[in-house]
Amino acid sequence: MAAAPRKGRRIVVLGDSITHGFWSSQVARTWPVSLAKKTGREIVNLGYGARMCVPSDGTAAAALEPDTLVYFIGFNEFWQQKTDFGDRYRKTLDNIRARPPGVKIVAVTPTCSSVEKSIPLEAYRQEIRDAVLADVTLVEGMSLTSSDLVAFPDTVHPGDAGAAGIAAGLAGVV
Repeated sequence: MAAAPRKGRRIVVLGDSITHGFWSSQVARTWPVSLAKKTGREIVNLGYGARMCVPSDGTAAAALEPDTLVYFIGFNEFWQQKTDFGDRYRKTLDNIRARPPGVKIVAVTPTCSSVEKSIPLEAYRQEIRDAVLADVTLVEGMSLTSSDLVAFPDTVHPGDAGAAGIAAGLAGVV
């Protein structure tokens, strides 16, 4: 007979290449793995390079029955200047809320970048703030790392130092 699954031990992280770990020197230095080490919890990393906000991703992530789900996305919408991000973000959160009951949802706004576009990155951060309801913990991505772009080798993705800062900041929240 198989052992019953442990409750309260799984964190699912959902996002784009920043969550995936692009620019970390090795998997062990990505922010999700560092977060696992800091919290002693299992991490399921659903970060995917170039991913944008897709509501069905919320359903898939919640189906893994995490006790905590960290949603860290938005830069690719900014990069492509998408204007429907807020609606898709709200729908994704609704799909996460649909199951399992009681999952802690942590929404993280995009971190720093020197990239400038006609719709500024701050507008996408605000879309996330506007989508978050009382049952979601909002974390300002800018608070997790220095705005010094040294932590972001390509001005978008955190390197090892940036990833460590993200993990340290999230460890107290999850």
